Amino acid sequence: MRHHKKILISALLLPLFFFFGCPPEPDPLEEPGAFAVYRATATAPNPENPADAIEVGFYAPSTDGGESIADGQFEMVVLMHGFSATYQSYEAYATHLASYGFIVVGMNFVIPSGLDGHHDYLARQTTYVLDYALGEQSPVAGHVDSAKVAAAGHSLGGKIGFYAAAIDTRISVVMAMDPSNSGGAPCYISPEFCNAYPVAPNPATGEIGVLDDVDAASFIMRAEPDVLFNPDPNHNAWYFFYGSDGQGMHAVGSPALYFDMGGASHVAWLINSDVKRITRRTLTAWLLAYFRGEDREAYFTGEVIQEDMESGFVVGLDAR
Repeated sequence: MRHHKKILISALLLPLFFFFGCPPEPDPLEEPGAFAVYRATATAPNPENPADAIEVGFYAPSTDGGESIADGQFEMVVLMHGFSATYQSYEAYATHLASYGFIVVGMNFVIPSGLDGHHDYLARQTTYVLDYALGEQSPVAGHVDSAKVAAAGHSLGGKIGFYAAAIDTRISVVMAMDPSNSGGAPCYISPEFCNAYPVAPNPATGEIGVLDDVDAASFIMRAEPDVLFNPDPNHNAWYFFYGSDGQGMHAVGSPALYFDMGGASHVAWLINSDVKRITRRTLTAWLLAYFRGEDREAYFTGEVIQEDMESGFVVGLDAR
């Protein structure tokens, strides 16, 4: 009798299964790679203020369950956090990339006090972290391919990733999750500092920024400006890709990829499972393409990302 009840229940659920469809199978690049992850923490020297060393965390590929770093040299990614966050907030991305054989160095900016964000100082801090990570005292010493260095960041971190690439030619790939071009406090609090240190063109001031000095393969993701976290459209990620004239003037050069995430919020990269899913696989694909020469076009303009466009997770993409 129990057996018949199970069959009856299954028969009743079968039409619902076909109506709603199968849950989508995760794409291979959304799943962890072949490596376990080795972790270490340290402080990088800050020559501008020795008392304020820069907190860093290392995530590296491992073949012994995370006890040590795998043999060989690996490409490196410097991971930068958004305003009021820490690199630890983005650990899911760091461990994912490490599982694919990349060394990730998370850094916590030394944030100056006051309304002036001093973003030029934050960009220089990125170069100090690079110096340390590539040096003999680093926990990953001897394991980094110094010719293949990327910067990745969200919001403030995305902007500083491009800023750092403009002043440090060691960075040849930049991946930015809704980079914000603002320079300090919200404009209604401090108009002077909100437009300071432009990296992308700023239509409010007419300044062109520093993206003309960036020579990197650039991946940019954009969210709509929102009231709480990124309210001013003049600072939106759109200008990093489309520039001052909407056609790419003073924007990132080629190769560049741009995903418009539609109504996703500015903080979606921390809380939205679909945004995180698309992001971690595309970050991985971008690095595999530009550091290892793999053909990953399906993730950039091809069938993989087209499925997400059809589902409404991505509302627009552009590439050059």
